[in-house]
Amino acid sequence: MSQFIFESYTSDVASKLLSFSYVLRHRGEEFKFTETLILPDREVHSIDQKLLQKLLQAVHIVLGLSYWKMYCPEEIIINGYTLSEKEAAFWDNLYTNGLGEFYYRNSIDFRNLVQFPFDHEQRSQVLPLHKNDRYLVGVGGGKDSILTSEILKKHKVEAIGFVVETQKSYPLIDDLLKIIDLDAIRIKRIIDPQLFLLNKNSGVNNGHIPISAVYGCIGLLASGLYGYDGMITSNERSADYGNVEYLNVMINHQWSKSREFELLFQNYIKDFISPDLTFFSLLRPYSEYTIVEHFARYHQYFSEFSSCNSNFNITDHDISPKWCGTCPKCAFVFALLSAFVSKKDLVSIFQTNLYENEKLIPLYKELLGVSGFKPFECVGTPEEVKLAMLRASEMGEFKGTPVMDFFEGAVAPDLDAVLLQQEVTSVDRSVLPEQFKSMV
Repeated sequence: MSQFIFESYTSDVASKLLSFSYVLRHRGEEFKFTETLILPDREVHSIDQKLLQKLLQAVHIVLGLSYWKMYCPEEIIINGYTLSEKEAAFWDNLYTNGLGEFYYRNSIDFRNLVQFPFDHEQRSQVLPLHKNDRYLVGVGGGKDSILTSEILKKHKVEAIGFVVETQKSYPLIDDLLKIIDLDAIRIKRIIDPQLFLLNKNSGVNNGHIPISAVYGCIGLLASGLYGYDGMITSNERSADYGNVEYLNVMINHQWSKSREFELLFQNYIKDFISPDLTFFSLLRPYSEYTIVEHFARYHQYFSEFSSCNSNFNITDHDISPKWCGTCPKCAFVFALLSAFVSKKDLVSIFQTNLYENEKLIPLYKELLGVSGFKPFECVGTPEEVKLAMLRASEMGEFKGTPVMDFFEGAVAPDLDAVLLQQEVTSVDRSVLPEQFKSMV
C-alpha cells in the first residue's frame, strides 16, 4: 500500500522563506520532499492569521501535485489541519481533471483514484479582507498577459505584475515588464531536487500538472500578504476545448485554464478562504483568434514576446531562441498572427517562415482538426486556426508555401467563412465581474 502525506508547512512569513513538506511511502521505501517559496523583499500587510493559514494550506496541497503523481498513492493523509467534505471534493476534482493528460499519457485509470480525507463535522470560517481596489496580474511572457496588462492600463486599474520564478529567473518576462512599465511581485519557487533525480527512475510517473492552478494558489497567497484584492489572469474561452477522450472523459491539457476550473476555484475561495479575494480571467470572453487580433496592434512587443515553452524549461539554464519554430505553440501562434500581421513582420518575429516548413504539415493537420486530435499544448480550437489561415490565404502573401498549399487544397474549399467568423469572434462579457465588463 502506498501513502502520500502532506506533512507540514511553515508559517513564518517574516523570514521570507516558506517551506512545504511531504512524505511519500511506496513499496517499503520512504521519500521526504520539501518545496520552498522565497518571498520578495516587500512589506507584508497585516493579515488575519486564520486567513493566512487557509492560504498556506491551499498552497501546500496544490504544490503536492508534483510529488504525489510519482506513484499516485490511493491513501492520502493530511497532518496538522482538516478539510471539510466540500473542500476535499475540490481537491479531488483538481487532482483528477487537472492531471487528465498525465493519466492519459501514463495509461493510469484515474476513476475514483483520488480521495482526499475529510471530517464530516468540519465547518469552514471565511474571513473578511480589507479591499484596496488593486490587483495582481499574472505575467507569463506571451501575448495574452500583455493584452490584459494593456487593457488594465488603458482603464486605469491599479495593478502589479505577478511572476512565479520556478528554479530560475526569466529575462524574457523582465524585458516585457519594462516595456509594459509594470512593477512586479516575484516569488521564487524551488522544487525539491530529489524529484528530478527520482523522475529518471523506471516506474516513476512523469507528466503534465495543472500549473495554472499552482500559480493561482500562490497568487492568492501573495494577494493576501501584500494587500491586493486578488489575481487577474489571461485565460481565453478557447481553453475550454479539450483534446481527446479517455475512459469516457474529455481530457483537456488546459483544464486549469478553463472556465470550469475558474468557477470551481472562485467558489472555493468564496466558501473556504475569503469572499473579498478575487480570481478571474479578463480575457475569458475572447477566443484566441480575437486576442491575437487585438494584440497585433501592439507592435512594440513583436520582438520581445514569446509563447514558446522553450523559454520556460525549468531544468535547462541555457538561453533558448524566443521561438523554436517546431512545436505546436509556435505553429499555432504563427498561424493566428498570419491573419493580422504582414509576412515581413511575422518572419521577423519568428526568424523563419513556418509555412515554408513542409515537415510541419502533420502538426498543422492536428491544429486544423483534420487528423489526430488537438495537440497537448496551450493552443486554440481548430476553427480558430481555419479562420486565421483562411484570412492569410485571402491576403495572398504566403501563397506557394507547402503549408499554405496544403491548406488551400485540402481544407479551405470546405469552409464556410461566415459561419466560422460568427463562431470564432463572438464575445460573451457575462463571465466577467460587473466592473470589468466594459473593458473588453
